[in-house]
Amino acid sequence: MKVTPKQFRTGCNSLIEDNEAMLSLNTTIAELKGLTQILFGFSANAPLLMLDHLLENTRALCATSALWVSDLTRS
Repeated sequence: MKVTPKQFRTGCNSLIEDNEAMLSLNTTIAELKGLTQILFGFSANAPLLMLDHLLENTRALCATSALWVSDLTRS
């Protein structure tokens, strides 16, 4: 599965791609933030979500319709 978050400061898109065990439609926002920290080396407080409804860490990706998660596709 692939998720393409948009970096707020640079405006660039980054690609996060992983197998279904790590990244799926049931992945929570907290898990996605953790993957972002690991892959891009951010500190725990660095990933910032701009849309209020994404601040709920237990919400699954399939329940969101956000620009921050701009590309949900199966690989």
